[in-house]
Amino acid sequence: MGLLIVLFWATVGGGLAHRFHMPGGAFIGALLACLLYRVLATQPGSLPVSVSLTVQILAGVLVGSSFDPELLRTFKHLLPWAFLGAILYLGIGFLLAHPTCSPQWTSLNRRQPCTALLLEAFLG
Repeated sequence: MGLLIVLFWATVGGGLAHRFHMPGGAFIGALLACLLYRVLATQPGSLPVSVSLTVQILAGVLVGSSFDPELLRTFKHLLPWAFLGAILYLGIGFLLAHPTCSPQWTSLNRRQPCTALLLEAFLG
């Protein structure tokens, strides 16, 4: 049942965003609708792991197959910043996934190894 609820809200959000010509409408609209549902629902549904993995792979295929080499020439001055952002994003993701990280990584408690590493990296 949770899968159907998530799919319903994703379809509604994606359809509305696409209808109003929002950039990346279907994708961003579905994302925002599901996020809002997960925040507001008392018992939010979720996708099974197998479905989630399949959808992530398909999203990667969609983005990768829409790449055009002309984009490299158009946005070549932005690529260094994009790569820097991707490296930082992946680095922080790996740091947060480290086994010493607490599940409550958002608390700024210097006694937790993961939070201490993040605070040291960003605040010195």
